Amino acid sequence: MISANHYFDWAATAPNDEEILTKALKYSMEHWGNPSSIHKAGTDAKSALENARKRAAQALGVNAENIFFTSGGTEGDHLALLSVLSRPQKGSVVLSSIEHPALREMAKPMQNCGWKVINVNPGKNGIVCAQSISDALQEDTAFVSVMAVNNE
Repeated sequence: MISANHYFDWAATAPNDEEILTKALKYSMEHWGNPSSIHKAGTDAKSALENARKRAAQALGVNAENIFFTSGGTEGDHLALLSVLSRPQKGSVVLSSIEHPALREMAKPMQNCGWKVINVNPGKNGIVCAQSISDALQEDTAFVSVMAVNNE
């Protein structure tokens, strides 16, 4: 008999690997403090966090100060897009029209703040081609986002 319960949204989330989940739980039980606190539990957590940042940076071949941890994709999307708001000069942002709602919806208030939002549509095959993105770029473009995988 074929099950009627199928899950095809692995781009959004996937079942946890039991071994990794067990290790993460143990690690978080050992380093439970607020890493911004000055007490021992906090300084231990900060040390663990900074060690994780260094390890991630080394694995990716980047500087540790360029590694930011977020609670998930939406927060990561918002952090990246909102970082351009700190620019003194407003400009343009280029988004594919099939971006995650976390980016598409955040672009609306950016338009209200004076940013130009340029949407690039995919071709008939559903792929946003590099030339379309290149054609959309302007001299003042401060941010470009093209989703590599769409869970929809």
